[in-house]
Amino acid sequence: MNLLAGSRGLAFGAALWLAIWALLAALLGLFAWRPTLKPTLVLLLFSTALARHFMDSYGTLIDPNMLVNAMQTDWREAGALLNWQLLAGLLVLAALPSWLIWRQPVAYGGLRRQLWRNPAFSLAALLALAALVLAMFQPLA
Repeated sequence: MNLLAGSRGLAFGAALWLAIWALLAALLGLFAWRPTLKPTLVLLLFSTALARHFMDSYGTLIDPNMLVNAMQTDWREAGALLNWQLLAGLLVLAALPSWLIWRQPVAYGGLRRQLWRNPAFSLAALLALAALVLAMFQPLA
């Protein structure tokens, strides 16, 4: 059975997309402080661009075992994975957006306000995530 077929599949796909968004929002809410927000966004951009390159190049999904294997690989073996497609992908999907992020001013507000607003935002995103997971539990099960 195809989970994304028909109107139920469209609703499931939308709920899954919103759940991923809510998880990222909760994570970013924890790092939405003056010294950590932009570096966190840049780290997410580069890690996503790297993951996209390797998933597209090898036609596979990245799992925890692959990450462990990558960390245990020596530089000579890893050097074979570096190519122009990787560099182009990193420039377009990570470096350029990172440059734009660093140039964009952010109004953080006062520290006192951030102390309650950031955790409240993360909590709201986690509650939305929980509601979405409950809503799409049946198709996942």
